[in-house]
Amino acid sequence: MVLDLGISPVTFSVGNTMKRVAVVVSSVMFFRNPVSPLNWAGSFIAIGGTYLYTLATDRAAAEKKAAAAKKAQ
Repeated sequence: MVLDLGISPVTFSVGNTMKRVAVVVSSVMFFRNPVSPLNWAGSFIAIGGTYLYTLATDRAAAEKKAAAAKKAQ
């Protein structure tokens, strides 16, 4: 299972959210399905949340690495 490979449940959930955005966007592009402004807003919120999650995990990893380097000195 994917979760056994070191991927946290939150990361897995964020990836699933982005998969849903990709499905909606491809549905609009290929099948010309109408999308309301509220649906677009939700997609942009999901993309923004994914970006913020990426920034937060990168920052946490950098802080952990800096703390380990400081401890090793």
